[in-house]
Amino acid sequence: MEHYQLQEQEVVLYKGEARCVERRCQAEVLFTNFAVVLILKKRKLFAKAEIFVETYPTDGIKFYKDKPQVIRKGITVEIYTKNGEVTLEFFGSREAKRFENAALEYLTDKGALQRGLEKVKGTIDCVDNTMGINTVGVVKDVASKKTGLALLGDVKNLFKRKK
Repeated sequence: MEHYQLQEQEVVLYKGEARCVERRCQAEVLFTNFAVVLILKKRKLFAKAEIFVETYPTDGIKFYKDKPQVIRKGITVEIYTKNGEVTLEFFGSREAKRFENAALEYLTDKGALQRGLEKVKGTIDCVDNTMGINTVGVVKDVASKKTGLALLGDVKNLFKRKK
């Protein structure tokens, strides 16, 4: 971070290495509460590497249907901002996921667990509305009446009766 000075209230939420696809060079990537910072290192043949710093304000990241446009596909993360598009290729899917989680948690004020639960709830609501049932209520009734082992015993007894 010798090439980028943090502001007084700025905090680093993610720090790592990636390849900037648009600039075709290696980059140190910082995600802070103020900006996505790319410290680009362009190598020259027989010369010292040139260093460029690009910043994309976090409040400039676009949203669509309340979802920030930070999209991960494998090791690639695309960031859509008011100033343009940035595509980063990380050196592993775990690192790409860490960057995505840091960005989404900051931008939405929701952790990965809470976002996952909202997806499940949305799916259950969709099934309930389509089928006209109350999935959670049915599961709750079944679980309150019998334990899982008792349910398995009932299924086993059904098969015995058919013989």
